Amino acid sequence: MRVASLAVSLLLISPAVAQTARPPARPTSPSKPATAKPAAPAAKGLVGPDLPSRLRGEAPFCTINGEKIPISTYVDRLSLQFAPQIRDQLIVETLLRQEARARKLTATPAEVDTVSRRALEENSRRYGGLPGLEAELKRSRGWGLADFRQVIHDQAEVQVLREKLGAALVKAADIKDAELEPLYEQRKDTFRQPDIVRMSHILIRRPEGANEAQEKAARARAEGLLTLARAANGANFEALAREHSEDKDSGARGGKFPVPIPRDANPFGANFEAVVFSAPVGVVGEVVATPLGFHVIRVDAKTEGRYLALAEVREQLRAAVVNDRREKALDELFVRLRTRAKIETGKF
Repeated sequence: MRVASLAVSLLLISPAVAQTARPPARPTSPSKPATAKPAAPAAKGLVGPDLPSRLRGEAPFCTINGEKIPISTYVDRLSLQFAPQIRDQLIVETLLRQEARARKLTATPAEVDTVSRRALEENSRRYGGLPGLEAELKRSRGWGLADFRQVIHDQAEVQVLREKLGAALVKAADIKDAELEPLYEQRKDTFRQPDIVRMSHILIRRPEGANEAQEKAARARAEGLLTLARAANGANFEALAREHSEDKDSGARGGKFPVPIPRDANPFGANFEAVVFSAPVGVVGEVVATPLGFHVIRVDAKTEGRYLALAEVREQLRAAVVNDRREKALDELFVRLRTRAKIETGKF
């Protein structure tokens, strides 16, 4: 029974999704409908979306060609389709808050703000920045950034309490170094750094829809540049790239590829990678053809892959073990809490 990391239904905010691994169902007596509580006031400076609890009467959910669909129809449809999932999420969140109160765990405004900012940053990266996120929010929900900030702010307290409860159940100091050694051996492959190459290239593009003559001409240009580069042992490579490369970004840097290339990344295909990783440092002795065109390549540096030593990854491994054990402890705790809880629900 997992309390989700910060998430909003129907809108990706965090990779985690609420899961409810519950114990066998127990009979519940019919109950009176719960009295609806007033919606929580928006955090200072935030507005929030038009949630049903904030609308009065039969305000329309939407209007189509002049025909109004009332908010009650929308809420009923949500209840019919998603009530079990939403009910379980609310049960688990309520149990979490009750357990946090029992343990005197609280979420400070600063902690809530930190989690809110983290969620906003994660989603901004997912959509290429704030403008991309704002466009997606408007397209998918009709929200602005202020609405989104309010929603994640409202949910951040649950996330903070969840993290504090997990920390109370499993402490990092409980994970001893002796436990990490066998785990390191089990997970050793995850700590292997791949072979890496730093390289520069000059690209002569293959014209779109090129015929045989155009293909030969492009290759010939690349072969001529390779001859010039090899004659100077690569000393003139930067100048040749700036003048002739049709990859304008790297050409402006003297042909330098912006990042190291790890083995199996295949930025230009398997044939390109095979040549680059088998060649010694210096100008590669052949023109390499890829779907983009023809490449003259200089290998600038090579780093052989290796396994990171336990000392280098000890704290990373410890953090992973702590996280795994906290998740397991939280799952077990919420199963116990739900088994003991008196839960009454209506026919939703």
